Amino acid sequence: MRRILLLLFFVCTRAFSQPASMAGFSDQGAFTIYVNEEKFGRFTFTWKSDGAFTSDTKITYAGQTVGGTLTITPDSEGRWIKAVAQDTKTHAWERKGEDYKFTFPDDDGAMHGPPDILTFETWTPPLMSLAFRRFDKSGDARQTMPVVVLDSDYFKPNLEVERRETFERSVRGGSLKLTGWIYAPPGHEYHVLADVEGRVFRADGFGTISFGIPGKNIVFVREGYEELLREPGADGPDSLPRFEVDLKTGVGVPMRDGLKLATDLYLPVGAAKAPVILIRTPYKKENWALQARYYARRGYAVAVQDVRGRFASPGVWEPFLHEAKDGYDAVEWVARQTWSSGKVGMIGASYVGWVQLAAASLHPPHLSALIPNVSPPDPFHNLPFESGALMLQGAIEWSNRVETNETADLSGATEAGIEKKDWNALLKPLPVSSADKAVLGKEAAYWGQWMAHPVPDRYWADAMFSEKLKNIGIPVFHQSGWFDGDGVGTKLNYLAVASSGRGNQKLTVGPWDHTDTASRLVANRDYGAEADVDLQREYLRWFDHWLKGIENGLMQEPRVSLFLMGENRWLHGDSYPLPQTQYQKLYLTSGGHANTSGGDGQLSFHAPRAGQPVDRYVYDPGDPTPEPDQAGARRQRPKEKTFWSTRRRRLRNRTRLRVR
Repeated sequence: MRRILLLLFFVCTRAFSQPASMAGFSDQGAFTIYVNEEKFGRFTFTWKSDGAFTSDTKITYAGQTVGGTLTITPDSEGRWIKAVAQDTKTHAWERKGEDYKFTFPDDDGAMHGPPDILTFETWTPPLMSLAFRRFDKSGDARQTMPVVVLDSDYFKPNLEVERRETFERSVRGGSLKLTGWIYAPPGHEYHVLADVEGRVFRADGFGTISFGIPGKNIVFVREGYEELLREPGADGPDSLPRFEVDLKTGVGVPMRDGLKLATDLYLPVGAAKAPVILIRTPYKKENWALQARYYARRGYAVAVQDVRGRFASPGVWEPFLHEAKDGYDAVEWVARQTWSSGKVGMIGASYVGWVQLAAASLHPPHLSALIPNVSPPDPFHNLPFESGALMLQGAIEWSNRVETNETADLSGATEAGIEKKDWNALLKPLPVSSADKAVLGKEAAYWGQWMAHPVPDRYWADAMFSEKLKNIGIPVFHQSGWFDGDGVGTKLNYLAVASSGRGNQKLTVGPWDHTDTASRLVANRDYGAEADVDLQREYLRWFDHWLKGIENGLMQEPRVSLFLMGENRWLHGDSYPLPQTQYQKLYLTSGGHANTSGGDGQLSFHAPRAGQPVDRYVYDPGDPTPEPDQAGARRQRPKEKTFWSTRRRRLRNRTRLRVR
C-alpha cells in the first residue's frame, strides 16, 4: 500500500511560506480501490470545514490485510501544523510558522516552501480537490501550482493541472455534472473526475506495484458511484474481460519423480478450450492472484505454481537446479488438461522469468510463447556469481529474503528487519562459506553447495541454459530496464534466443529498474510521459497473437524498442544492438587524484596522453572499504552519498506490495 518516503523539499524561501488553507471545504466518504476489474481495497476519509483531515486505507490481498492512516491537523486558518502518516512506521511533519520539520525512520530535516503550497499524498485522491478549487477557469487549460507531495522526495515544486471537458452523467437515478481533470505531480499523471465543487469521484493511474500486481491500473471510485468505472475497452482486437473466473486451489501437479507441486488454477467460466498461461514462483503463488484473474477474465486458463520446496509445494528448495525439468513437466501437464487448448505461455519477473528460460531449454512440445521480465542469465553471469566472482551481498541478501519468506509479508515488517541489518559487520568475517549462519542464523544447504562449486561444474549442469536457448525457436518477449540490476540477463538471453535467426523475438528496455511495470519516475528523475507505457497491454497483445492467433498488428511493429535517456524518446529497430549503433571507446583518465567524486578523474573519448600520472590506492581484501574507527585515527573513506546508496534507501521505502 502506501509507503511514506521523504517530504518534497524546496529551496525557495519566500515570506509567509505556509501551506494553503484546507478550511472552507468539507467532504467525507469512502472509495473502493480496484486493480483492473478486481476489488483491491477500501479508502475512507473525513475532511472537516476547519481543515482537519483523516484517512484510513485497507488493502486485502493474498490472505492478508495491510493499511495505513493519514492525519492532518490544522491551525485556526486551516493551514496544517502537523501531518502524521502511520503504517508499519510513523512519518511525521510539523510546522511552526514558516518552519517545517519532518521526522522519518530513515531521515529527518527542515525546509521552507513557497506560500500557499498545496498538499498531496499519492494514495489520497480527495486532496486533489485543493488544486481543482484553486484552478483559474478563465485562464489556460493547463496551469502550474506549487505542491508538497507527502510521500515523495522528488525535487520539483510544480504540479500541473489540466481541465478537460465538463459533462453530465446519469448516476444513482439522477444527473451528476462532472469535469475531467489531469492531475500531474512530478513523475505521475492521474485522470480524475470531479464535481463542480471539486469533490473527487473517480481517479486512476495510481501507484507502481511490481511483479504480479499491475500498478498502472489502480482506480479509486467513490462508493455508490461504481457506474463511473471506465468500461474496459481496447484500441485494437485485444481480448476483453468477458469471463467469470473459477478458482481451484492447491491442485497437485505431478513431476517426473512423483512429487506433486501445489498449483492454483484460474479457469475462464464457459471457455471450452483455453490457452494456458503458466506462472512458476518461489515467492508464494497467492501473490499472483490479480495477474492471474486479469488473464482468466480475458479467456486464458492460468496456472500459478509454487516451485519445489517453497510454500505449499513439497520437496527440497535448491535454487535454479530443478526449474528446467519441473518447468517442462508443469507445461506438459497443463497442456494435457481438458480445459486446455494445448498452447502454453509463461510470464513473470526476475526468478519467475528465469524459470521460463530454464523450462524452454528442454523444449517442451506445447510451450508456445514466453514473457521473461527482468530475467537473470545463467548463475555465473549475475547471481550468485557475477561474471565468475561471487556476488556476496546480492546472493546472501536474496537468500535472506527467500528464507524469511519476506515476499509473503505484505506489511513490510519482514523487509524492514532485513534492511536494518548491519551488512558490513555480517559479511566481514571469513570464510564466506559461513555467511549463511551469520546472516540467516542457520545453515542453508544450497549456500554451502554454492561455495563448494564456484565454477560451472556438474552441480550446475541443469541450471546452465544459455547455450540451449539457441535452438528453442519459440516467441519470446524480453523486457527490462536500464536500471535493472539483472539487466545483463535480458540482453544475454535475448541474444542467445535470437541467434537462431528466427524473427519472433521482442526486446523492450525502458528507463526502469528491476520491475515488470513501467513508470516515468526512477531514482528521482522524470523521464517523461513516453516512458510510462502500458506494458500490461503489451503483454496481453503478445499472448493474444501467439496463443490465440489474433492478428493485432504485432508482427508489423519493430521488434526492438530501446529508450534513449536524456532525449527521453524511444529508438526502434528489428535487432539488438540496433543497426544504427555506433561504437566508441571511452578512457579512464586523471591527473593522479581520481579519489572520490571530488577528485580529478574523468571518463573521456580521448586516449590518455603519454606520461599522464597514475592513480594508486592500497587495497586490503580483508578490509576493502574501511570506515574510520571511533578515534578517527585510521585512514578514512569519505562518506559520500552515491546514486546506489541513496537509491537503496528510496527503494526500501517504496510501496511494500511488490513481490519479486
